[in-house]
Amino acid sequence: MRSRLALAFAAALCCAAQEPARWSLPESVRPLRHQVQLTIDPAQSEFHGRIAIDVELLQRTREVRLNALGLVVHQARWISAGHSSVLVWHAAPNEQIAFALPASEGPGRARIEIEYSGTISSSLTQGPYRRKQSGRWYVFTTFTPIDARRAFPCFDEPGIKAAWQLTLLVPDKLVAASNTPILEEQRESANWKMVRFAETAPLPAEVIAFTVGPYDVAEGLAAGEKMIPVCVLAPHGHAAEAKAAAAATDEVLRRVEAYMGTPYPWAKLDFVALPAGTFGAVENPGLITFRGSILLGSAANREWLRDMRAVMAHELVHQWFGNLVTQAAWDDVYLSEGFATWLGKKTSDADQPPDHLGLSLVEGRNASMKADEDSRARPVRLDLRSRRQLADVYNGVVYQKAASVLRMLEVYLGQEPMRRATRRYLKDHAGKTATTGDLVQAIQEETGQDTGPILNAFLNRVGVPIVTLRLDCTSAAKPSIALRQSSQQAGASAALWPVPVCVRTASGQSCTLLETEHGTLALKDPACPAWIVPNAAGAGYYRTRVEGPGLDKAQLNSAERAAWNADQ
Repeated sequence: MRSRLALAFAAALCCAAQEPARWSLPESVRPLRHQVQLTIDPAQSEFHGRIAIDVELLQRTREVRLNALGLVVHQARWISAGHSSVLVWHAAPNEQIAFALPASEGPGRARIEIEYSGTISSSLTQGPYRRKQSGRWYVFTTFTPIDARRAFPCFDEPGIKAAWQLTLLVPDKLVAASNTPILEEQRESANWKMVRFAETAPLPAEVIAFTVGPYDVAEGLAAGEKMIPVCVLAPHGHAAEAKAAAAATDEVLRRVEAYMGTPYPWAKLDFVALPAGTFGAVENPGLITFRGSILLGSAANREWLRDMRAVMAHELVHQWFGNLVTQAAWDDVYLSEGFATWLGKKTSDADQPPDHLGLSLVEGRNASMKADEDSRARPVRLDLRSRRQLADVYNGVVYQKAASVLRMLEVYLGQEPMRRATRRYLKDHAGKTATTGDLVQAIQEETGQDTGPILNAFLNRVGVPIVTLRLDCTSAAKPSIALRQSSQQAGASAALWPVPVCVRTASGQSCTLLETEHGTLALKDPACPAWIVPNAAGAGYYRTRVEGPGLDKAQLNSAERAAWNADQ
């Protein structure tokens, strides 16, 4: 049987080269539930796996395609209507593997079972990988954005969410952890044990995670509204350095929960210290990974503690934005990273002195605007359809510019209306996926404002508008500000923007949407104000200019001063 399958596999490879390249998996099949069993020894570079995927055929089809990279399939079976059949498979373009069904099937439900093996890399930090610390081997995973396919054949796209149930067979002296609590742990043989984890809620493959190693485990106090158990998994001998992170979790989580209006959505909260990683931290639900230098340290080091808490806040925001509600496609990854940056920094403001409130967000705005004026700048939203293109999926603009645009909306709409809109967005799409259109709808339902043109302009285009303000107290009506917009860019990028402009005076904040070259902003002041702050909170994603009197730099707070200085 193996030789015949190998011949069929080789022949299909020839045919695969002639197939039209399609990066995304066909929409005819979707997973409902995964059951995975992996045999892992961190001292070995190979692992063995079995996966059973309950699928729904949405239309009639002759094959099932999955993502796979670096995996060797040994056997595959198809179970449908009580009948089991051996499947033939072949490699397909774009990191896919195609399983030919015995006959055309669908619509309906079935199961595909696959036995396979793969590699635990000692050089990469994507997929399952391993590192040795102090003479001991550990296995870690980093699947985002598209490397779950290195661990199991799967539907490795963010818009495809389903339940996962993992079982790990590991050496009996080691600690094994995954996204969910352990349901059962029992000895399998003299030196091996089986660890079975609870089934997850629907999740995309990229945030499924596991780790195996001789960890020291530092337990923290139960955290958040639901008193979630907290643990920090530190390399052997480093438990003391994990205590500060464990102790900080409850306070940081409660701050995040207070904004979201709902408790932490998962059953446990573990942090893992990595010796090396592609990213500083990854938000896997229930098993968040950090580079060790970020997670491990002493509470006596106040600067380190503040920075660690800031990263923790970012990753905890992701438990709602990215995990509970997942972007439907990679062009909307800002719905995860932009929100985590904006709300993570907003949460971390509680650790700052009063004169530093909002300053980190303005610093991100300033850096992003400077990069956005470069001829090589890219927009926040891009259609990404290959591994090469996805290497840029976490470009800094997806974090900083998107966060700046969201903060601009918050100041324009008001903090409470924006909070209500984000809560509605989360409630309406919990456990599912969402798009920019869904966010626009949630904001409109809560505020009555159509922010679609603003988001589309600032997220789909590069460049930075310039807004010039001139205080006008000459008319008999209330004082106002004459507005004019322009651009430093040439060509298409110089087109007009829908710019939310907010100005602060002694009477409070006044805002308008400047959609044309010239506009007027009516102020709340009954008489000509003694001063104006031309960019309230420093939140506007535009360069500010002031003509004539009115600007009093003494009235600028730290965030506004940082924005003004960067604009000049």
